[in-house]
Amino acid sequence: MKKLIFTLLSIMSCTAAFAAVPAEPVLLDTTRTGNNFYLNEYSKDAESGMISVVIRCVLSESEIQRLSALMVKQDIPADQAAGVKYNDFCLRYSNDGARYQRRYDRYADVNGAIIRRLRVNPDDWFDTTNPAALLPAKALAEASRLLDQPDPLPKSALELTPVEPADANSPQSSSPKKAEKVDAMIEAYRANVARFEAQYENALTQVQGRMGDMGVSGDLYTVLLQSEKEGGESILCYFDADDRGDLAKCSKGDLLIIEGAYRRTKVRNAVFALDRCSVIKNITAGGK
Repeated sequence: MKKLIFTLLSIMSCTAAFAAVPAEPVLLDTTRTGNNFYLNEYSKDAESGMISVVIRCVLSESEIQRLSALMVKQDIPADQAAGVKYNDFCLRYSNDGARYQRRYDRYADVNGAIIRRLRVNPDDWFDTTNPAALLPAKALAEASRLLDQPDPLPKSALELTPVEPADANSPQSSSPKKAEKVDAMIEAYRANVARFEAQYENALTQVQGRMGDMGVSGDLYTVLLQSEKEGGESILCYFDADDRGDLAKCSKGDLLIIEGAYRRTKVRNAVFALDRCSVIKNITAGGK
């Protein structure tokens, strides 16, 4: 009961104060698969001076198909999962704009009915100036403009920090990401599972590791992405049948960068799983 009350209070902190909706849609970003991110609501707390925003992701048809299939695997009724249309998430920024909190993150249908709430810890803070946080930085800039006040972040925060070309080849996202090592991801997972899930569930991330055994699970292909260290642990990666061609070009032991979204499920022979995976680069082969 306490947990439910705490969650409701967190949601109210992002909804009760909202009285401002952009007169015209404010597009923040578009992914390669056609997902469009908009600034949906914004406000400034009169007492604390903290700015909050609600970002709405209008899902593309291809993403709806992928996401609804994933939701069914996570025990969401198929008819509800098929109706998913939006991903709404609320961010609240520190007064200097350098950090933000995720107040809620949820999927809804076209009528706004909530299909699934993702687990978040509203007390956790994230760095707005991190290159991976380009979307939160853009949302803060637009909210500040609409509130007729200076953007607290320097302009450089809205510029992508150069990264290796391999990290920017994402077929699913328009923003370059820095690939994490398998060991670093597993260490973060073991250190705090709840925080890891709040940060990575259904969020695309890129991971670098060695290709291990390949298998089949239903209509999906699986690959163990192993640590680069001898005797290290692994992450299980799920691929759609359409990605079979890219996997066929890879061999066991190749050093790969794989992009996928954390999937909350029980797995054997691995610490956790990534879904909707794509091979971003085969480093061993010198290309994708």
